[in-house]
Amino acid sequence: MGEMFKVYFLICVYIATFIFGSIGNIWVIVSFIRVIKTTNSNKNKSLRTYNAAKVTRCFVLILAVTDFVVLLTLPVTIVNVLLRYFPLGSFYCRLHTAIDQSGKLISIVILMCMSIERYLVVCTKWRYSSTRKLATIGPLVFAIIICVCIPLYPQIRYTRITYVPLPINDTTIIENKTICIYNIPPEWATTITNYNFFTGFAMPLTIMSICYIMLVKHVKNKFKRRSRNKNYDKSSSMMLINTPKYIFKLTNSIRRIAIFHFCCWAPFWIYSIAPQILDIFGGKWILRSPWYNTGQLIANMLPYVNSAGNCILYAFLNHDVRNNITNKRNSDTNCYNKYINNTANQIPLRKPTTSLNAHWTSKKNHNNETQKNEIL
Repeated sequence: MGEMFKVYFLICVYIATFIFGSIGNIWVIVSFIRVIKTTNSNKNKSLRTYNAAKVTRCFVLILAVTDFVVLLTLPVTIVNVLLRYFPLGSFYCRLHTAIDQSGKLISIVILMCMSIERYLVVCTKWRYSSTRKLATIGPLVFAIIICVCIPLYPQIRYTRITYVPLPINDTTIIENKTICIYNIPPEWATTITNYNFFTGFAMPLTIMSICYIMLVKHVKNKFKRRSRNKNYDKSSSMMLINTPKYIFKLTNSIRRIAIFHFCCWAPFWIYSIAPQILDIFGGKWILRSPWYNTGQLIANMLPYVNSAGNCILYAFLNHDVRNNITNKRNSDTNCYNKYINNTANQIPLRKPTTSLNAHWTSKKNHNNETQKNEIL
């Protein structure tokens, strides 16, 4: 009964995550494509200043596409959980693993690059540099190679179909079932696990934390310098009162990002490295305990929740992104209404009889002139 409850609970969470995340990411993708098309059609070719909002939109768009691709692997995972075996062949086993793992790793890389880009734009003069495009694309490509391509290679190589004897419908009849499993060689297990943990969690989390902490510190120091120049009171109470709302909004936004990212990814990576740590301290018996298996199911589920929740965290709750989408829609509507009003105002208000009389008078004069020319 306990095992079936876990299965049904896992399936319900996967279905809810797939539906909610797919709808949210599709909405973000469609909205940003419309915004980018409108921006490209109206952009000024002579404008060479760095557009931080455009770069943020591109990052969020790539993140939404990546998360949507990760969520597309959930139906196969749901079928695998229901049937208790992998229904497809070896090729689709590796393809499913490649799409799932690469999407998760690319999502982490995008979040890390977004934090670096935000720090450089706000805290440095990097936006005025002539090599800003190279400085944006270069770290992204380097991070994808280090954090995605290298860890993905052993995942694809050592993932394969294996046959495991399992009972049929809780009976004594045993049948060989196909399972898609990641079977890493023991001699490479420690190296690959440590590398994946470092490049997939420890390094991105450290870089994101440093960038966001320095960003908040830079904004607060800048406000303090501005306050001293305006001869504000330097007491703590007055500084708290005079602190603008955007600092609190920035701090709360970064706090939400940090908590959500850590809660979704920390359990997954802790359970990934737990067997190695427990082997060192002689606690391998914990791996066979029921609560450990339950925690591992929840930890494997949380990265999909992260893919479904990124659209809320980076699009719905982002003030600039949300306003950009709504302002583009409102501007399109206002432009259409303005065009209709201007067209209506440009039509002269004349009486129909007057316009008809003028039309027939001009036509009659034209006919008379034609007759005169023919006579002459």
